[in-house]
Amino acid sequence: MISKLYRKYDNQIHPRIEGFKSARYFRAGLKRIIFHSLENFSLEEGKEMNIQQEEWQNLIILDACRHDLFEEVMGESDFRYSPGSNSSEFIIKNFSEGDWSDVVYVTANPHFHESQFTDLTDKKPEDVFHTVFHSYEDKWDEEEATVMPRALMEDFKTAKKLFPDKKIIAHFMQPHYPFVNSDIKVKGINPELDHDKEGLSAWDLAEKGEYSRDEIWKEYRENLEFVLDEILEDLKDLEGKTIITSDHGNLVGEKGFYGHPYKVHAKPLIKVPWHEVK
Repeated sequence: MISKLYRKYDNQIHPRIEGFKSARYFRAGLKRIIFHSLENFSLEEGKEMNIQQEEWQNLIILDACRHDLFEEVMGESDFRYSPGSNSSEFIIKNFSEGDWSDVVYVTANPHFHESQFTDLTDKKPEDVFHTVFHSYEDKWDEEEATVMPRALMEDFKTAKKLFPDKKIIAHFMQPHYPFVNSDIKVKGINPELDHDKEGLSAWDLAEKGEYSRDEIWKEYRENLEFVLDEILEDLKDLEGKTIITSDHGNLVGEKGFYGHPYKVHAKPLIKVPWHEVK
């Protein structure tokens, strides 16, 4: 009921009165009530993610990969509950404290840019990790508006050669939009994280009804299949324990919402894979 009220207000009424502060507060309040209803579930004991305490040598982070999507592609898989519902919260909760000096971070995610990371943690990324490969700075694919998996894998292999005794985290952008090789050509992201510059995201368009839930899920799944096809064989050859996980999940049509809003701890947003590569 309240979801239908929100949709009617958001699509028909709010655009005419959005200049008023009270209109924005009312819209945010409705959304918060809906999100709160999505957060009403019980966490399974012992499944909270703590990547610093878990055993791994290579940690592969697939951005915005929910657990049920991963199982649909890879079969039955273990899982963890991420402490964050988007990349910003994931960084805050994981890297604001603790000793990460034995970790090399290879990242396609621009949230690890010094300005972004410092705003989130009050620390520079190079002061937190042993070394950081900012792959989004020189491996950004302008046509696809993302870092392609093979390009990040090149930096990951370089990191393994240069720092064989260090633990490595490789943070891929897929299955996060934009969807590679897709008919849904929406950018919505750039290395500076200036979302307004690129216009509406795939999630925004789905919420407006321009794409169905099934259409979006198909592209989301194919983006996951794409990154796994690109990297799995290389991962199987690595020495040490290799884990595939995600920083957060994604809403795909739950209560009519899409994307990964900040601090919304709904199951589709925080339940992520924890899959050991054999």
